[in-house]
Amino acid sequence: MISRLFPAAFCWRQVRLSAARAGDGGGYRQPAPPVGYTAAMRRLLVPCFVLLLAACVGSSPVRVPATTTIEASPLADVGGRAAALAAQLVGTPYQFGGSSPSGFDCSGLVWYVYRELGVAVPRTAAEQRAAIQRIDAAALRPGDLVFFLTPADHVGVYLGHGEFVHAPSSGKRVERARLDAPYFILGYAGGGRLPRG
Repeated sequence: MISRLFPAAFCWRQVRLSAARAGDGGGYRQPAPPVGYTAAMRRLLVPCFVLLLAACVGSSPVRVPATTTIEASPLADVGGRAAALAAQLVGTPYQFGGSSPSGFDCSGLVWYVYRELGVAVPRTAAEQRAAIQRIDAAALRPGDLVFFLTPADHVGVYLGHGEFVHAPSSGKRVERARLDAPYFILGYAGGGRLPRG
């Protein structure tokens, strides 16, 4: 198996084994490894190492069920109603700087949802992140905010069961996404709850 994946490595191993069998202790000088061997190993190991580090960046992985249902009732808390309202806005076009049902950017969606429920929220994602009470991913509840560095500040409204609603980027529409999607795992910057009062 190794010989098929790394033929240069296999040849190098064979040279070393035959030299060891020959017992040429004093006069034998090991040849340098083939040039392709180190380059091939580097090309393989560097991406693997980067992926391993990226997997370790966040806290423990978020395990979530496959489906989400949101039940909104008149007695539901503000967070539950915020999640339900955000879910109703799925499909709205993205608009840079937008904060109305004609178009949203990520923080405009959060601002609109909570404003409709009578909760004052800062307008930008960075200000919203500064305003939250930080919460571990396992303790997130519907209506909490989830933040990402993708590479700029990005925010969404958590729906529950690992799903959130966000306004992704130009040319797209407000959509549901999952926290355990590889793109969002790598960019996850934390979650939290807005002060409600």
